Amino acid sequence: MPDNISDRAGRGRPLLHEMVDQYLRTSEQLTRRAARRRSYGRQQVGPLMRAPLEAADGLMEKISRPDRRMPSRFPAPEPWVDGGLRPNRDDIRAAARNAFRMYKMHLDRGHSPADAAGWAANGEDESGNNFKAVEVLDTPRPDGRVGQGLYQLTEPSRVAAFEREIRVPVQNSSEEQQLRFRDWEMTENPAFANVRRHVAEAQTAGDIADVIAREYLIPDRASRRAVDRRNIANEILALQRQSGPWRQPRRR
Repeated sequence: MPDNISDRAGRGRPLLHEMVDQYLRTSEQLTRRAARRRSYGRQQVGPLMRAPLEAADGLMEKISRPDRRMPSRFPAPEPWVDGGLRPNRDDIRAAARNAFRMYKMHLDRGHSPADAAGWAANGEDESGNNFKAVEVLDTPRPDGRVGQGLYQLTEPSRVAAFEREIRVPVQNSSEEQQLRFRDWEMTENPAFANVRRHVAEAQTAGDIADVIAREYLIPDRASRRAVDRRNIANEILALQRQSGPWRQPRRR
């Protein structure tokens, strides 16, 4: 079989070479357009062309701003809010550092930075983001109930729902199983439809943390704890800014 593949019309130039040249010409044309109008590549071309367009997009950004950092793609933290149960800012910073692992885990699960910070802040204030945590009470409840896990499940109906949906008791479950149950409640359980809508409508990490605390987890002294969780969420974003730009992970 000959090395060169010629077209059927008998022209001297191999068909394979023509195809490659056409691809390169098209790629160059689209790359130039992308430099002028960055949204073009995402809106108008298919997956085959996206890689060169995205590469050109990043290159143009560096060329046009040679002395500046690439712009951050995560939100800026909001100012400190007074009125929580944890007024010491060093305490809040320490909580945020401890919560950063859970924040990054939520990013990997496809959450936005604001959403991830809100959930990580609530998990930190509830349990230290420890899926094995068991609530310790100064005065036990009359029925003996105690909170368990990342989000300190306490209500008998939710504990029963966990075992029904995940098929394992809360106290024997893994971190991933507890997050999966949270996701089920937030997406499938009609009892949390309003919470789901309010979280989606919230604009900042602090607002998301506040909604989760007041409407979903509802701890004791919820209003003041919501302030703490708002501050932790914003401190998480401050830590993220120190660690460099964030990129939306690709969904598998």
